[in-house]
Order: sequence, then C-alpha cells, then structure tokens
Amino acid sequence: MESRFLFGLAAAKFNLKLGLGAAQILVATGFLLMSAKPGYGGMLVACATMGLAAGGMLPVWAAMLAQVFGVNNFGRVMGMMTPIITLTVMPGFAVVGRVVDATGSYTCLLQTFAGILVVAALLLVPLRLANTRSI
Repeated sequence: MESRFLFGLAAAKFNLKLGLGAAQILVATGFLLMSAKPGYGGMLVACATMGLAAGGMLPVWAAMLAQVFGVNNFGRVMGMMTPIITLTVMPGFAVVGRVVDATGSYTCLLQTFAGILVVAALLLVPLRLANTRSI
C-alpha cells in the first residue's frame, strides 16, 4: 500500500498532531541518517524512512487545515498558504548550493534541516484542534 493512503486513513482515525509530528520526526531521522554518510544499506533505510513520511505529510496536513479553519474555508486557506510556502522554499535551493560550494558537504545542511523539523514538531504541541481524536 502507498504511504499516502495509509496516512490518509490514519488521519481519519488518529490524533492529527501526533500523525504530523511523527512524519516530521521520520523525515528528520532520514536527514540525520544521511548526514552520517552511511553506506548503501544505510542510505536505503534513510530514503525509505523519508519516503514513507513525506508521502504521509500532505493528507495529515490537509486534514489538520480542515479541522483548524473549517471545511468551508479549506480552499481559501490552501490558496493563501501556497504562495507563502513557495516563496519560503525557493531561496532554499540557492542557499543549499552556496553552502555546499563553500563547505563541500551536505552534512551541516542535513543536520540543520533535521533540527528545524524537530522545532516544527514541537510547535505542534500548543496547537489546539477542535474535535481532536486520540489514539
């Protein structure tokens, strides 16, 4: 089964904050594994971990948006978030290129991204969701 399907199913049954937090921690784990410069097997594990989590983030995130802003406002909220996300992600490619050119390594960047994901997961703690379901 595809991870998006499984996470979508989980989004309907389990606590959304835990689902998104788990996906963020899995991606952070994948980044940390990659930063350790593992061999082929370790890289496969890192990629599988990130692939599982990344495929699941969108359905859980969409379910959270619907719960926070309401189903009637979902399209408007997504429409307003998309340009902001695009404008914050686009400079990242140039920053990564410059850092790799300067240091010759992705290690610092992967560890920084993992740290940012952990902070993002912690920011979910105070978030209040209406009708939150627990596991």
